[in-house]
Amino acid sequence: MSSFIALDVETANQNTASICSIGLVKFTHGQIVDQYYQLINPQENFSWHNMQIHHITPDDVHQQPTWPQIHEDVLSFIADYPIVAHNAPFDMAALSGVMSKYQLPIPPLSYLCTVALTKQVIKDVPNHRLNTLANYYQLPLDHHNALSDALICGQILNALLKNYELQEPSELASLLGYPRLGCLGQHGFNKRASRSPKQTSPSYKLTPLDQLNLDPNHPFYQQNLVITGSFKCAHRQQLLTYLIKSGAIIQNQPTQHTHYLLCGQQNIKRNPKGVSTKTKKALELIVAKTPIHILNETDLLKVIENYPIPRD
Repeated sequence: MSSFIALDVETANQNTASICSIGLVKFTHGQIVDQYYQLINPQENFSWHNMQIHHITPDDVHQQPTWPQIHEDVLSFIADYPIVAHNAPFDMAALSGVMSKYQLPIPPLSYLCTVALTKQVIKDVPNHRLNTLANYYQLPLDHHNALSDALICGQILNALLKNYELQEPSELASLLGYPRLGCLGQHGFNKRASRSPKQTSPSYKLTPLDQLNLDPNHPFYQQNLVITGSFKCAHRQQLLTYLIKSGAIIQNQPTQHTHYLLCGQQNIKRNPKGVSTKTKKALELIVAKTPIHILNETDLLKVIENYPIPRD
């Protein structure tokens, strides 16, 4: 098992460039070989909400270095190793944001995300937040301490690599549908897009604001969904808009790559037995060991209640 860097940052406020702490852990052949932790003076105000999460205060960082003073140390620690982060879009936005804030060049650091990877393989958890996965793997976590979060993130990646008997993070990413690692400042860590005719093209397209609001912890994030029937809670287009804003990939028909079937009320005239063709196909795939989750309207409402999408 080769080397990689697990990373986590905490921020002072809602501005992702307001990094106030960073934790880095280097793993080589599955073992921890080095660690780096630093409180950082973000030269910005702290929000009460963020302080309640990570418990870092302005007094804690008043005499700590600013980002430009540790920039080279961080890059030296990372070197050319791939980075892994839990909810990597946030951490990468923070890194690129703080470098832009101080007019520093953004290096093309490669990275991957354990939220995205665990969603592909760990299905028997209520969500894929770091504390949930730490409990799943029985790992001690001091949540929102950047060094502890980075350590657990790296241990999760180690567990996935061992499970698939792989050495390289890039091999694991490719196996789970991510053809390339993300690259800071250039492109994200994105799942291979399906060009199958069975994938639909909904009329709603994600806006830049939608992209910023995507929640990798949403159960539908980067999951393939099929809809059948009608729902009392929303018209079809309203439901499609919600699903797309959650990061879901909408399919026309169930396939071996489908994750969820949303099953609403059936048209009795079209389906006298109350079972649609899509449902029949999904059940056949389930019998053939494809792990498709069938959700009814009650199940869907619980998801919508727990994961509301911000309004425009």
